[in-house]
Amino acid sequence: MPVQVTINFQNAGPHTIWAKLAVRLGREPTRQEAADEVRRILSEASGK
Repeated sequence: MPVQVTINFQNAGPHTIWAKLAVRLGREPTRQEAADEVRRILSEASGK
């Protein structure tokens, strides 16, 4: 029997990836857009 666990963290500060992405998009990002942005940032940080 598979079990799915979901964890949500909330930080409403203005300096989060979510908040900065929302400003850039002019709307709240989707979870996929936020995930893509995190992957982009990590890719840039690793030099790939």
